[in-house]
Amino acid sequence: MRRSIALQEIGLRQWISFDEWRIVAKEYISYTLSRTQSTVDRKPESIVINITFDIVNGSPRPLTTQGVNANVHVAGRTDWTNIVSEERTLVAPNGTHPVILPIALTGDEVDRYILNKLEVSISGRAFYEDGLSIQNEQTFAKVAQCGVSGSKFLKYLGKGPNKKEQDEKEQDE
Repeated sequence: MRRSIALQEIGLRQWISFDEWRIVAKEYISYTLSRTQSTVDRKPESIVINITFDIVNGSPRPLTTQGVNANVHVAGRTDWTNIVSEERTLVAPNGTHPVILPIALTGDEVDRYILNKLEVSISGRAFYEDGLSIQNEQTFAKVAQCGVSGSKFLKYLGKGPNKKEQDEKEQDE
């Protein structure tokens, strides 16, 4: 009987995936490029970009997203930015739920974004509850080069920040 129940549960398992990754400025950016188009002359002091993606319910039954915990690193910064979203949403079978991760850029980060040379690493976990009320999580990781002309995403092959390892490293120093 237990084996029969276990087999039925396997048939009811659910999963999520991630799709439609984008990085876009939250607002229109006014700027002027130099004659060589290698430097930015007039630009805002800071801008906010939104890293967006869809959580995809790839199963034939509804599930509930419970939030996202993401770590974002902008090339040139020493620290990762942690973004937590605790938005609970019922996602229809084969449906999607959009996620928006805002990141503020300043100084040369704005220049690199305008020149389409900003590099960003994203890693994290999405949490969801399936139809059997079982808590699940799925990891994600991407690297992108982005700017006003769009973004190009690659699969992230590195390691994300780990609080325990960071603390141990700081103690060793």
